[in-house]
Amino acid sequence: MSRTVLVALIIAAFVFPAGGAVAQVTLGLGGGLSRIGISGDAPLDASWAARFAAFADLHVELDVSDDVGLVVEPGLQFRSSALEHTISTGTALAPSDTTVDSVYVNTAYWSLPVGIRVYSASRRWYFTTGAAAHLLQKIEIDTLDGVYEPDNVIQNYDVSVFLGGGYRIPIDQWSVCLEARYQQGLIDLISDDQQQTFHQAPVIRMSGLLFRASVEWRFAP
Repeated sequence: MSRTVLVALIIAAFVFPAGGAVAQVTLGLGGGLSRIGISGDAPLDASWAARFAAFADLHVELDVSDDVGLVVEPGLQFRSSALEHTISTGTALAPSDTTVDSVYVNTAYWSLPVGIRVYSASRRWYFTTGAAAHLLQKIEIDTLDGVYEPDNVIQNYDVSVFLGGGYRIPIDQWSVCLEARYQQGLIDLISDDQQQTFHQAPVIRMSGLLFRASVEWRFAP
């Protein structure tokens, strides 16, 4: 409940500034596909690869000027990573190396991106950048032996920065926005418990692309 109240207060601060007057705001619903996964250290002859997963969010935007909007987008973000092993086959049917997925790591995060949109003169094209806080809700590891939920394997939070661009299709006061952004995690996700297990703990972070579509309503001044 406290997280819901916090998000509500942030949104209220956008819509109702200190002066008491209602600011020029845009509200919307968004969602799409992310290809955000683990990157960094991996076992010998293996590497991490991101897989597509879904996400959904709210969009609240406050006009700072005619060309710049301050944006907050609370939502739920799923992420999926595969540990790929390279197997040397060397047979007539498969003369080259083969890549096999051995482990999948699936996570769910409550996310709170805060950033800006900078619009072109037509308010159709825009550039976006900012930072986001993520709170881990669930983690599952899918192996050949089954699926299980481990404890204290990765940190229960993440912080990232993002950079992207989009195109806005206006329909009266409505608009449809199509956007792509790159997201880079800033925190080593190996938990403190796991670091004590390793002589030299691996370093892993979350990074990847996010493809987002949203339907937005811009309140008339």
